[in-house]
Amino acid sequence: VTFEGDNTVMLIQSTRYLKKLYKKARKGTVISSPVFEYLNQVDANLQKVCSAKTSEDLCSASLVLEALEVNASHHIKSTFTQIEESKAPAKQAENDLFALGLLKMALAHLYAVASKMAELEHLASELKCANARIHADNIRILYGLSQLQKDPAGLYECGYFAPGSRAMVDGAVKLVLARLRPQILPLAEVVPHPDGLL
Repeated sequence: VTFEGDNTVMLIQSTRYLKKLYKKARKGTVISSPVFEYLNQVDANLQKVCSAKTSEDLCSASLVLEALEVNASHHIKSTFTQIEESKAPAKQAENDLFALGLLKMALAHLYAVASKMAELEHLASELKCANARIHADNIRILYGLSQLQKDPAGLYECGYFAPGSRAMVDGAVKLVLARLRPQILPLAEVVPHPDGLL
Protein backbone atom coordinates (compact mmCIF):
# COMPACT_ATOMS: atom_id res chain seq x y z
CA VAL A 1 0.00 0.00 0.00
CA THR A 2 1.44 3.35 -1.00
CA PHE A 3 0.83 6.78 0.48
CA GLU A 4 -0.99 7.62 -2.73
CA GLY A 5 -3.62 4.91 -2.03
CA ASP A 6 -7.30 5.18 -2.90
CA ASN A 7 -8.25 6.75 0.43
CA THR A 8 -5.58 9.44 0.18
CA VAL A 9 -6.56 10.30 -3.40
CA MET A 10 -10.22 10.59 -2.41
CA LEU A 11 -9.33 12.79 0.55
CA ILE A 12 -7.25 15.10 -1.63
CA GLN A 13 -10.18 15.40 -4.04
CA SER A 14 -12.47 16.30 -1.16
CA THR A 15 -10.08 19.11 -0.13
CA ARG A 16 -10.50 20.71 -3.55
CA TYR A 17 -14.26 20.83 -3.15
CA LEU A 18 -13.87 22.06 0.41
CA LYS A 19 -11.56 24.82 -0.80
CA LYS A 20 -14.24 26.03 -3.23
CA LEU A 21 -16.89 26.09 -0.51
CA TYR A 22 -14.61 27.85 1.95
CA LYS A 23 -13.71 30.53 -0.61
CA LYS A 24 -17.39 31.13 -1.35
CA ALA A 25 -18.19 31.45 2.34
CA ARG A 26 -15.33 33.92 2.85
CA LYS A 27 -16.71 36.06 0.03
CA GLY A 28 -20.09 36.20 1.75
CA THR A 29 -21.92 33.53 -0.23
CA VAL A 30 -24.13 31.59 2.17
CA ILE A 31 -23.58 27.83 2.02
CA SER A 32 -27.15 26.59 2.15
CA SER A 33 -26.50 22.87 2.60
CA PRO A 34 -27.16 21.99 6.26
CA VAL A 35 -24.25 19.54 6.12
CA PHE A 36 -21.76 22.27 5.18
CA GLU A 37 -23.37 25.26 6.89
CA TYR A 38 -20.69 25.40 9.59
CA LEU A 39 -18.41 26.82 6.89
CA ASN A 40 -20.48 30.02 7.01
CA GLN A 41 -19.12 30.74 10.46
CA VAL A 42 -15.57 29.43 10.60
CA ASP A 43 -14.26 32.53 12.39
CA ALA A 44 -17.17 32.51 14.85
CA ASN A 45 -16.58 28.82 15.55
CA LEU A 46 -12.99 29.57 16.50
CA GLN A 47 -14.21 31.97 19.19
CA LYS A 48 -16.28 29.33 20.93
CA VAL A 49 -15.32 27.76 24.24
CA CYS A 50 -16.54 24.35 25.33
CA SER A 51 -19.33 24.75 27.86
CA ALA A 52 -18.89 21.24 29.30
CA LYS A 53 -17.32 21.14 32.74
CA THR A 54 -17.63 17.41 33.38
CA SER A 55 -17.61 14.19 31.36
CA GLU A 56 -21.35 13.94 31.92
CA ASP A 57 -21.82 17.39 30.38
CA LEU A 58 -19.89 16.29 27.30
CA CYS A 59 -22.23 13.33 26.71
CA SER A 60 -24.32 15.59 24.51
CA ALA A 61 -24.79 15.03 20.77
CA SER A 62 -25.10 18.76 20.07
CA LEU A 63 -21.98 19.60 22.08
CA VAL A 64 -19.94 16.85 20.44
CA LEU A 65 -21.05 18.07 17.00
CA GLU A 66 -20.04 21.61 17.96
CA ALA A 67 -16.58 20.39 18.99
CA LEU A 68 -16.14 18.52 15.70
CA GLU A 69 -17.15 21.59 13.71
CA VAL A 70 -14.80 23.82 15.71
CA ASN A 71 -11.96 21.36 15.15
CA ALA A 72 -12.68 21.24 11.42
CA SER A 73 -12.88 25.05 11.31
CA HIS A 74 -9.46 25.30 12.92
CA HIS A 75 -7.88 22.88 10.45
CA ILE A 76 -9.53 24.58 7.48
CA LYS A 77 -8.53 28.13 8.36
CA SER A 78 -4.99 27.32 9.49
CA THR A 79 -4.21 25.03 6.55
CA PHE A 80 -5.57 27.29 3.82
CA THR A 81 -3.96 30.34 5.45
CA GLN A 82 -0.56 28.60 5.40
CA ILE A 83 -1.01 27.68 1.75
CA GLU A 84 -2.06 31.23 0.80
CA GLU A 85 0.91 32.73 2.63
CA SER A 86 3.39 30.29 1.10
CA LYS A 87 5.58 31.58 -1.69
CA ALA A 88 5.71 28.16 -3.29
CA PRO A 89 3.71 27.43 -6.47
CA ALA A 90 0.17 26.27 -5.72
CA LYS A 91 0.71 22.70 -6.90
CA GLN A 92 3.89 22.31 -4.89
CA ALA A 93 2.24 23.76 -1.81
CA GLU A 94 -0.80 21.49 -2.03
CA ASN A 95 0.88 18.32 -3.25
CA ASP A 96 4.10 18.51 -1.25
CA LEU A 97 4.60 21.14 1.43
CA PHE A 98 1.15 21.01 3.00
CA ALA A 99 -0.12 17.62 1.83
CA LEU A 100 -0.27 16.12 5.32
CA GLY A 101 -2.03 19.19 6.67
CA LEU A 102 -4.60 18.94 3.89
CA LEU A 103 -5.24 15.29 4.72
CA LYS A 104 -5.75 16.08 8.41
CA MET A 105 -8.06 18.91 7.42
CA ALA A 106 -10.06 16.64 5.13
CA LEU A 107 -10.48 14.05 7.88
CA ALA A 108 -11.57 16.66 10.43
CA HIS A 109 -14.10 17.99 7.92
CA LEU A 110 -15.44 14.51 7.10
CA TYR A 111 -15.84 13.67 10.80
CA ALA A 112 -17.88 16.84 11.29
CA VAL A 113 -19.96 16.17 8.16
CA ALA A 114 -20.61 12.55 9.15
CA SER A 115 -21.76 13.66 12.58
CA LYS A 116 -24.04 16.33 11.07
CA MET A 117 -25.51 13.81 8.64
CA ALA A 118 -26.18 11.45 11.54
CA GLU A 119 -27.95 14.29 13.37
CA LEU A 120 -30.17 15.03 10.37
CA GLU A 121 -30.94 11.33 9.96
CA HIS A 122 -31.74 11.08 13.67
CA LEU A 123 -34.14 14.04 13.49
CA ALA A 124 -35.88 12.57 10.45
CA SER A 125 -35.97 9.06 11.86
CA GLU A 126 -39.31 7.31 12.21
CA LEU A 127 -38.15 5.40 15.27
CA LYS A 128 -41.07 5.45 17.68
CA CYS A 129 -39.40 3.62 20.55
CA ALA A 130 -37.99 6.20 22.97
CA ASN A 131 -35.27 3.80 24.16
CA ALA A 132 -34.17 3.07 20.59
CA ARG A 133 -33.81 6.78 19.94
CA ILE A 134 -31.70 7.14 23.08
CA HIS A 135 -29.44 4.28 21.96
CA ALA A 136 -29.08 5.84 18.50
CA ASP A 137 -28.20 9.14 20.15
CA ASN A 138 -25.54 7.46 22.28
CA ILE A 139 -24.01 5.83 19.20
CA ARG A 140 -23.73 9.27 17.57
CA ILE A 141 -22.12 10.68 20.69
CA LEU A 142 -19.65 7.79 20.90
CA TYR A 143 -18.67 8.23 17.25
CA GLY A 144 -17.98 11.94 17.74
CA LEU A 145 -16.07 11.47 20.99
CA SER A 146 -13.92 8.80 19.36
CA GLN A 147 -12.93 11.25 16.63
CA LEU A 148 -12.14 13.91 19.24
CA GLN A 149 -9.83 11.45 20.95
CA LYS A 150 -7.91 10.91 17.70
CA ASP A 151 -7.15 14.53 16.86
CA PRO A 152 -7.94 17.09 19.59
CA ALA A 153 -4.92 19.36 18.96
CA GLY A 154 -6.88 21.98 17.03
CA LEU A 155 -9.37 22.37 19.87
CA TYR A 156 -6.57 23.21 22.29
CA GLU A 157 -4.83 25.56 19.85
CA CYS A 158 -7.94 27.67 19.28
CA GLY A 159 -8.86 27.66 22.98
CA TYR A 160 -12.06 25.63 22.71
CA PHE A 161 -10.67 23.03 25.10
CA ALA A 162 -8.98 24.08 28.32
CA PRO A 163 -5.90 22.23 29.60
CA GLY A 164 -6.95 18.93 31.11
CA SER A 165 -9.95 18.44 28.83
CA ARG A 166 -8.52 15.16 27.52
CA ALA A 167 -9.53 13.46 30.78
CA MET A 168 -13.04 14.86 30.37
CA VAL A 169 -13.30 13.42 26.84
CA ASP A 170 -11.95 10.03 27.94
CA GLY A 171 -14.41 10.01 30.83
CA ALA A 172 -17.30 10.81 28.50
CA VAL A 173 -16.34 7.86 26.27
CA LYS A 174 -16.42 5.55 29.29
CA LEU A 175 -19.83 6.85 30.34
CA VAL A 176 -21.37 6.33 26.89
CA LEU A 177 -19.82 2.88 26.56
CA ALA A 178 -21.32 1.93 29.93
CA ARG A 179 -24.74 3.02 28.67
CA LEU A 180 -24.40 1.10 25.41
CA ARG A 181 -22.71 -2.07 26.67
CA PRO A 182 -25.93 -3.84 27.84
CA GLN A 183 -27.51 -3.07 24.46
CA ILE A 184 -24.66 -4.09 22.15
CA LEU A 185 -26.04 -7.49 21.08
CA PRO A 186 -29.63 -6.32 20.55
CA LEU A 187 -28.37 -3.31 18.57
CA ALA A 188 -26.13 -5.51 16.43
CA GLU A 189 -29.10 -7.73 15.61
CA VAL A 190 -31.40 -4.88 14.61
CA VAL A 191 -30.06 -4.89 11.06
CA PRO A 192 -29.98 -8.33 9.39
CA HIS A 193 -26.50 -9.11 8.10
CA PRO A 194 -26.07 -11.35 5.03
CA ASP A 195 -24.15 -14.61 5.51
CA GLY A 196 -21.37 -13.34 3.25
CA LEU A 197 -20.68 -10.45 5.63
CA LEU A 198 -20.66 -12.70 8.67
